[in-house]
Amino acid sequence: MVSVRSSSSGDVARRMSRDKRCQQILRAAGKEFTKLGYRGTTTRRLAQAVGITEVMLFRYFPTKESIYSAVVEKYSGIAKMQQMAAKACQMDLERGLEYLATEILTILHKQMPLIKLVLMEGQKDGRQARMAFRKEPKKCLAALEGFFRIQRRRKALRRVNIALTARAFLNMFFTFILFQQILRVRENKRRDSKAVVKVFVDIFRHGIECERKDGRRNRHRRARK
Repeated sequence: MVSVRSSSSGDVARRMSRDKRCQQILRAAGKEFTKLGYRGTTTRRLAQAVGITEVMLFRYFPTKESIYSAVVEKYSGIAKMQQMAAKACQMDLERGLEYLATEILTILHKQMPLIKLVLMEGQKDGRQARMAFRKEPKKCLAALEGFFRIQRRRKALRRVNIALTARAFLNMFFTFILFQQILRVRENKRRDSKAVVKVFVDIFRHGIECERKDGRRNRHRRARK
């Protein structure tokens, strides 16, 4: 009788709270999805990676799709992006853009395994990619739109389409990071992040066209033959 009670107490001690177990499942799922993709990862494998049964796994997440969505949401940096935008709103346009650009580059570097996963799944079956990113990019863009909207109210930004402005700013750095991966740029050969931020923010704010002495942009026209 004593040994039975002792064993039962040990089992109780080893039990995790629901939140801790969910986080454990998501960490394991992130590794498995990144390594094997959505189709190659089974719920049985996920359960084994965590050390529980499939039945127990489904008590926390009803389907594999729900696990995949939770993994993307957990590692997408949405909460971080919202905090960044709120902080940037307290700065002027230039400082705010440089701060956001620096943080976005950091997030994208860290989340590259997740980005690769979604891109890989998008080639095989776009349904998972659409399912995972149906809401997440909208939250990121909404945070950036808030920053640009406030800057426009301060007269620091001319009247432009706020939604497209936020998308252009985010895509500029997303494309940069993606090309680094495609070209297999090693960590020690990457351009200095501060220099990249300075150049990109300057281009974003001022464009690439020279100004004339009167402050207007040059408008080169082809000479008539």
